[in-house]
Amino acid sequence: NNLKCAAISSYDAINSTNTKQVNVTSAVSQQTPIVYLTNPTNATWLNTNEIVLYYNITDSNNNLANSTLILNGVLNQTNQSALLNGQINNFTLVNLIDGTYTWTVNVTDTTNLIGTNTSYRTFYKDALAPNITLSKPAQNESFQVSTIQFNFTVIDYMDNILICNLTINNTVRDANFNSNNGSLTNRIINNIAPGTHLWNVTCIDEAGNLNTSLTRNFTIQDV
Repeated sequence: NNLKCAAISSYDAINSTNTKQVNVTSAVSQQTPIVYLTNPTNATWLNTNEIVLYYNITDSNNNLANSTLILNGVLNQTNQSALLNGQINNFTLVNLIDGTYTWTVNVTDTTNLIGTNTSYRTFYKDALAPNITLSKPAQNESFQVSTIQFNFTVIDYMDNILICNLTINNTVRDANFNSNNGSLTNRIINNIAPGTHLWNVTCIDEAGNLNTSLTRNFTIQDV
């Protein structure tokens, strides 16, 4: 804190005495609390029902009063425990519906100075696994060629592009390719040996939700 001093001096000639008066006042800094958003980083995908948002506060006066979470532009909650100056604090969100969220934190000190981080962050809550529908080959379909075209459609609640694997007889034959949400994906596999084969598709979205399709069989006749 800044100190302001005022000194008054007087001399009593009759009694030969000096009188001094010193007034000291404290001038509290008018600097607002500084708020840093730490985790999750911007544009993070999350798939858990409990989400923790971390932030750091620095207050030069060390007289923090409360903090408020602003979620999608609306006051969501205030702190339930004492704030730690110069350290990490957090808010916990439970059972959010899947969707896109923006967040920041307002912090108020005991002199009603309010600090806000104006750089809103975004996170995506997605707890639903993608759904995969196989198209071709059809169940029990037979071929007389060793090169087969496979196609399927993956549908995800939020993610636009998913990462997929195509598996034949428990071996991944086509790995980590992109599949557009809601669109038919075509993949060609060469040199499939004669016989009956099992195939399926596994896809994962940005939030880490993974799903595998039903398994179908097809047969390659002797070529």
